[in-house]
Amino acid sequence: MDTNFKIGRRAALREIEDVKHDTREAEDVLDVAVAIAEADGEIEPEERKVLEEIAGVLGLRLENHL
Repeated sequence: MDTNFKIGRRAALREIEDVKHDTREAEDVLDVAVAIAEADGEIEPEERKVLEEIAGVLGLRLENHL
């Protein structure tokens, strides 16, 4: 995996983690991520893995946002 990608991924997850204590914001972030993943009509397995990771960071259940 490219080092710049790893750094960017960690930075993005830190930004996402910043809203985990505000339930409304956390749900909004996850809902937007789901909408982006669904934009082409379906959520691919790799996209679902990322969504699960985001949901975990936010302390949410992905199934409640699909």
